[in-house]
Formats: sequence, structure tokens, C-alpha cells
Amino acid sequence: MQSNTRYRFVIQSLAILVRSCGGLVWASAGPLLPLIMKEYGINRGAAGWFASAAPLTVAIFAIPMGILTARLSLKKAFAIGAFLQAAGLLTPFLDSYLPLVLTRVAFALGTAITVPVAAAIAAEWFTARELPLVNGITMSFVNLGNALAFVATVP
Repeated sequence: MQSNTRYRFVIQSLAILVRSCGGLVWASAGPLLPLIMKEYGINRGAAGWFASAAPLTVAIFAIPMGILTARLSLKKAFAIGAFLQAAGLLTPFLDSYLPLVLTRVAFALGTAITVPVAAAIAAEWFTARELPLVNGITMSFVNLGNALAFVATVP
């Protein structure tokens, strides 16, 4: 256990940052749907795939991603997950709806990796006594990311 090093706060801060950005991207789908419908000329049913792509992907791939990432180091698995979560950065360069949905799927695959791996990272760097507080802080920031998504996208 590496709980006695001061770098654990840096490590957890980075994990919180990735998780918070995930919360921001996750919650922004709903408020953006009208803009997506207008931009791509699609109906509500088609737009629903953008919103549902993330939870469906996580529901289907959480266990397989857990099995795959268990074979990697936590650092490598978290880096892969964070990279996949960043797929939304491609959005301004997309000219059709299907690639947009695929970026959402890539984001969700990243989320299916980073959420459990972030918990494992916290467990590696913090004592059992500290974990409830660390996990509470992490969840607070994830929900802050969710709230910021609505503040930033609705107007």
C-alpha cells in the first residue's frame, strides 16, 4: 500500500478530473439533443440513440472491459479509458450523425474502464479508513460535472 506518500493526492486529483469530465460529457447529451437534431436533420427517435448510446454501451461492456483491463496495470487501463472518453473531441470535425454516435460509444467504453479503475486506484493509494471520504469527494466532483453540463449546455 502506498498510502503514506504525498503523491497520492496528485494521483487522486487526476482521477477526479477524468471522472468529472466524464460526468460533464455524460449529462450534456440531453440538453444538446435539440441542437443535434437541427444540425443533422434527424428526428427525435434517431436523436435518442445519441442519448442512449452511453448507458447502453456501459451496461453491455462494463464486465468485458473489467475483464480486459484486469490484465493491464491500473495506470495503463486508466490511460486507455481516459483516451476513449476523449473521443468527443472529434465532434467538431464530424459531418454526419453516425460518427457522432460512435464517439459517444467510445466515450462510454472509456467510462466503463475509468469508473472501476479509478476506484481501484483510490483503494491502492488510500487506507480503508480514508476511502469513504475520498470516494465521497470523487462522487461530489462527478456530480458537479453533471451539473455544469446543464449550466453550460442549456443556455
